[in-house]
Amino acid sequence: MDDICSSVSSESVAIELQAQLVAMFKTGGFELSKWASNSSALLSRIPDEDKLESCLSWDDSSFKVLGLSWHPVTDTFAYEVNVKSTECTKRNVLKLTASIFDVLGLLAPVTLYANLLIKHLWQQNIGWDEKPPEHIQNVWRVFQQELTLLSSLSFRRHIDVFSDSAVTLVGFGDASEKA
Repeated sequence: MDDICSSVSSESVAIELQAQLVAMFKTGGFELSKWASNSSALLSRIPDEDKLESCLSWDDSSFKVLGLSWHPVTDTFAYEVNVKSTECTKRNVLKLTASIFDVLGLLAPVTLYANLLIKHLWQQNIGWDEKPPEHIQNVWRVFQQELTLLSSLSFRRHIDVFSDSAVTLVGFGDASEKA
């Protein structure tokens, strides 16, 4: 079983959900553990041995959730990007691009840019470990430098949508030949 990440509208709903999850999984013979929450009321109901270890001392801890860092004190998600500068080869571009885990799809503009670079390398018949022309190498260097800026991004984990509010979804399509 993998981890679960959920968001609810109130502390009382969270407490009820936790109790339901424990009961449901118990019927299947599973014991849930590694609980973490930004709710002290919820955490006080959970035995210490069932809490995530770092949850016992909140301070400024962060936890890995869905490939992101969750900061419970501020209740925000953030990306942690560690980029080791590598020379521009098709192998290195593909390796770095594949290492960007983005389950929520929020980094799609970034990964699209990298995928377009990979496409360009294929179209130029560049070998796996061959250096491409200088202008492509420059693009790669800038991309690697700017990728570290993702570590400065953070966003709220829970976004309230009230039942009486009107929600509008607008979609756009582009028939670009590039992507």
